[in-house]
Amino acid sequence: MVTIRNVTRRQIHDAIGATAMVFSDNIAPNRFDTLPNGTTHYVTLKVVDSHGAGARVGFTGRAMAHACWHVYGVFFDELFIINRNATVLAMGRRITAYEGNWIDTPCGQRRMYSDMCRCEENPDQMFDIRATQRLAKAMLSDSIRVTEVEPAPIKKCTSRFDIPLGVEEQTMIETPPVTFGEEE
Repeated sequence: MVTIRNVTRRQIHDAIGATAMVFSDNIAPNRFDTLPNGTTHYVTLKVVDSHGAGARVGFTGRAMAHACWHVYGVFFDELFIINRNATVLAMGRRITAYEGNWIDTPCGQRRMYSDMCRCEENPDQMFDIRATQRLAKAMLSDSIRVTEVEPAPIKKCTSRFDIPLGVEEQTMIETPPVTFGEEE
């Protein structure tokens, strides 16, 4: 169980959704309780398919429905990207946006928690995990700034040629043309 403080329920939900995208939509909350103060939450994560991405394996190699160490690391990174003031208490350690995440610990029988899954067998999976780590590090060091952008106008499609078969109405985003320089 992980205790998370100084965040809203919505922020945790968004972090779980972003984590699920990294792990092929195989991640879901197992426990998600909020204390009456509204800023302290108890969270555990599970996998939808125990043979899919992010699933933990036992000492015997049997697939488990629990999320692995990599899933929690990505989840914490996503949470800190959303709210850098979040504080996580996991496995007796305090994890903040600036320290404590991605520290591997032994889990018994001379194995580390990072070895208790099959994430490293999938190179694409590890690429996504490392990309999330780099993004979180860059955003927290203020080398990347996220700014709000005015959304593009949305228009309704009226021509039957613009609409795929079986769809009666569809919305499209109208984007301005791209110019690479001014011609004289």
